[in-house]
Amino acid sequence: MTDDSAVDIMDEQESWLLVAAGGCFAVVERRAGRIYALRSAHRTGQPDTPAGIRAAAETDGWRSEAEARADFTAVVTRGRDLARRML
Repeated sequence: MTDDSAVDIMDEQESWLLVAAGGCFAVVERRAGRIYALRSAHRTGQPDTPAGIRAAAETDGWRSEAEARADFTAVVTRGRDLARRML
């Protein structure tokens, strides 16, 4: 993946983004103006820019579209379930 490749936001639910670049896919989180990797234990925030999205996605590794969509559905569902339990 090169830094000059475009990043497309394929879907956005709550703070989660399903993104694509160069035929690869990932899920990242946008929170407080920063972008975070989905699985990284350190979750170091990146700037909310195409380069920042790529950096966060590369922390976890890019996936196939099917894998990324499954991850996206899982985190969105988990977040909604948690919100319902807190009400």
